[in-house]
Amino acid sequence: MKGTVLIFCLLLSVVNALSAQETAGIRFSDMNYEAALKAAKESGKLVFIDVYTTWCPPCKRMEKEIFPLAEVGNTYNKSFINCRINAEDKEGSVVARKYNVGGYPTYLFLNEEGEVLHRGLGYNPDPAVFLRLAKVAADNAKRNWTVESMQKKYAQKKNDPDFLITYIRKLEELHMDKDVQAPLDQYLSLIRDDAAFTSFNINFLLQHIKSIPSNTVDFIIAHQDDFVAGILPDELYPEKISRTKEEKYGSVMNNVIMGSMVTAISQKDKALFELIHDKARQVKHLGGKFQLSFFGFSTQFSVTTKDTTGLIKQLHAFADTTLPSEMKNLSQYSQRFYDHWYYPYLIGKEDSTKIKDFVAEKESWKGNYQRYLAKTVDNAARRYLEFGTSRDDFQQGITLGKTAAELNKEIPDAFNTMALLYYKTHRQKKALKYQRQAVSLSNQQQRAVMEQQLNNMKLRKAIDE
Repeated sequence: MKGTVLIFCLLLSVVNALSAQETAGIRFSDMNYEAALKAAKESGKLVFIDVYTTWCPPCKRMEKEIFPLAEVGNTYNKSFINCRINAEDKEGSVVARKYNVGGYPTYLFLNEEGEVLHRGLGYNPDPAVFLRLAKVAADNAKRNWTVESMQKKYAQKKNDPDFLITYIRKLEELHMDKDVQAPLDQYLSLIRDDAAFTSFNINFLLQHIKSIPSNTVDFIIAHQDDFVAGILPDELYPEKISRTKEEKYGSVMNNVIMGSMVTAISQKDKALFELIHDKARQVKHLGGKFQLSFFGFSTQFSVTTKDTTGLIKQLHAFADTTLPSEMKNLSQYSQRFYDHWYYPYLIGKEDSTKIKDFVAEKESWKGNYQRYLAKTVDNAARRYLEFGTSRDDFQQGITLGKTAAELNKEIPDAFNTMALLYYKTHRQKKALKYQRQAVSLSNQQQRAVMEQQLNNMKLRKAIDE
């Protein structure tokens, strides 16, 4: 009898443990958006929606590390109808557009009417940050505050500069970057003339500009020297303590331009793409790395819009103009890049003892810019491989591949690109030489593919590039 009771107790403990595992973490419903709102009305709960994509690394980390936690599940399961919506599904894309989702993962906290109580964005390893989002949403629900009510107030008080300052900051807090530009342009229209050049306004405008086209961006570009001079180090990028005023200004404009390029690419907007290029030519202090990033975004636009002619022109311009300039200034750019990494440790702002082998780590920083340049050059060579139409195009790709390999002798991709280009132009001996080097430098994840390519080259078979 005692044995039977013991077995029963053991079984009961296992069942309880399994039950606890099943209930730990957020319980996501498979109901759609409309059904979630309906369930919220019936249950008296709020709605939490995780807007994600399948390719988003931060989304996957949240799903693996934060959502399964018991403390997170306790809070979210008690107060919310929890849903996950793929922004690239048919229905998910509608929800993403409705709420102006611009990054992933985006967290939407809604009331039963679908009004936004709070928003969050991105991955954070600290569950307290994610729990804080839920608390703010619940508090806003209690005081009947929603984003929509705030937007209605904006319509009534859009000519009040003090209100606009508060409103713009609130939009930023809610990661509603797409909604910032209109009120920011409105704010600028109210403070024209000398008032626009006070220290507060210079730094406020620079902190909040987001995209092109924008009256605010145009105004700043027209008065760049005044804006650079008025930057307060403790107000604009205070964490970037080694940056000069010119570099901080360049960082702001870099973010505006690159963010706008993302929009142009996603919308395949040729007019916006050309406008961004026009504005970029006018901006000062963008720095060397900007040219590499801008080139990458520009070629991606041409690939996305299937403009092969435009792409080849961009590649030629990079090889003939951008790359020689980068090579000429490589030492200067590399040193400045290194200084930015090292400076916080030099002045004691960061603790070098937290890094296992700080001397080796610091030494590796000296090559960061050169490695970034090597990767960009190899990407250009790869574009020639994929989209080139003539032997001259392929030869230009080989030249770029050699430059990439010289810049970083440990990059297998550059040797692989050269090998594929030589193979494409029927020069098997050189193709095999460089492919063997690619295999020898490859990591475990790359090796199987590169070895298969090498075997196909030996057998003169077609190769999947």
